[in-house]
Amino acid sequence: MSDSASQPEFGHEDLWRQIFHDGHPVLTGKQRRYRMLPGMPRCKMCFAPFGGFGGWIARRIGLRPSFRNPRFCNACDKFIEQFPGGAEVPVSILFCDLRGSVALGMSWVARAMPRRLRGCAIWWWRRCGSMTVSCWNFRAIP
Repeated sequence: MSDSASQPEFGHEDLWRQIFHDGHPVLTGKQRRYRMLPGMPRCKMCFAPFGGFGGWIARRIGLRPSFRNPRFCNACDKFIEQFPGGAEVPVSILFCDLRGSVALGMSWVARAMPRRLRGCAIWWWRRCGSMTVSCWNFRAIP
């Protein structure tokens, strides 16, 4: 059995490549308009605001956080549902070391370091929605 036979084929790869890599003209226009409205948090796809005065305007035109995934608006969620799939696109990933984390790890109790790092990561995720932190196997060296 080949790899392509085991994966479902949706047929929307060109559309998603244009969205993720090249920039879809309709989505880019919406992003430009919605970015001018004040308010946080925002839809991760079209940048429609959910809070503040911009969120009030967005609700008047029918945009609300999706019930399935509150990081997206209901319009983007409907689009994702109508056009399932994805595309392989190049990405850049930044790995960083926290300055002084070794000294902190040695001075804190071993269980405190991952909890504090996860707290920072959760704060960053709620603010930006674009971070993954793995610190589950952290051990302080005696």
